Amino acid sequence: MTDANKIIEIKMNVARYRAAARTAAVAGAFCLIVGVLLLATQARARRFDPINSERIALLKKQLGAATDKERKDETRQQILTLDTDLRREYFRSMQLAQRGAYLLAGGVIVLVISLRCAASCRKTLPMPAPAGEDEAAEAKAQARRSVAAIGAAIACAGAIVVMTSRDLPGQYTVIDAQQAGLNAGEAPAPGTQEKAPTLPTPEEIEKNWSRFRGPAGRGVSAYTNVPASWNGASGEAIIWKSEVPLPGQNSPVVWDDRIFLTGAAADKREVYCFDAESGKMLWGKEVASTAEPPNVFEETGYAAPTTATDGRRVYAIFATGDVACFDFSGVEVWTVALGVPE
Repeated sequence: MTDANKIIEIKMNVARYRAAARTAAVAGAFCLIVGVLLLATQARARRFDPINSERIALLKKQLGAATDKERKDETRQQILTLDTDLRREYFRSMQLAQRGAYLLAGGVIVLVISLRCAASCRKTLPMPAPAGEDEAAEAKAQARRSVAAIGAAIACAGAIVVMTSRDLPGQYTVIDAQQAGLNAGEAPAPGTQEKAPTLPTPEEIEKNWSRFRGPAGRGVSAYTNVPASWNGASGEAIIWKSEVPLPGQNSPVVWDDRIFLTGAAADKREVYCFDAESGKMLWGKEVASTAEPPNVFEETGYAAPTTATDGRRVYAIFATGDVACFDFSGVEVWTVALGVPE
């Protein structure tokens, strides 16, 4: 290699080194800014944590001390409103933190690659004599192009994160029982698994109350011959009463002559089936779990989610993240632990 070629190669290496160094500087500053914003977002999420809110705790004390019914109702409404606002801000902060974590990871990757490139260029060949004006201008132009390219890449990554995170926290993946191994015991051998039941017709769904707020969540009943008022104390329009063994804030769902409810405490979770005609409890089945009970509101409890049924099976989920499926005779079809939600 001639001296001229060596000089050209050295100058190109210098230009690469400077471009890599400038890119690393931009990526480092980007990571620093994102890191600070992440810390601020985490602090904001803790400030809006509805479970450990001092403001809600204070309102609860005021509710307990209030003797006037109007004052109690007003305080209770304040608690509900504050709880809703806190939850909205808390989950918004957690979404921002998740997106920021993706951006930070991308910035760190760019930083590491840039530093490795700079180190490689610096040690390959000795540093040249000061470059002329043309070479210096070319090196600066290349550095600007590198910085612009990495900035565009980071912006694209950020846009992708924003677009893919738009539906949080409602994203989910549908998997069937055989793929997930949802049976409580070991998965059955291929060909021996129970055949999935046929789905109900739209007409069946419309005439039953298969989920929270009924068909399509509209809160509209297909029946008109229902009582417009009732009184539990006097028995007005009450056909029967039946005790639910464990507490639960979920709503009943009804399919033909079956009513389904759930109840739970910190150490126990159960699904119940009642006869709609007599109120007799036909069966109650425990859902096993090894999860540590989460910290929940007293008003919410461990069995707040309403069950859902397709007329063949009933599906229940609890605050511990345990999901269970039973057929109408009370036989467990499968259970799966999703993990305790944050």
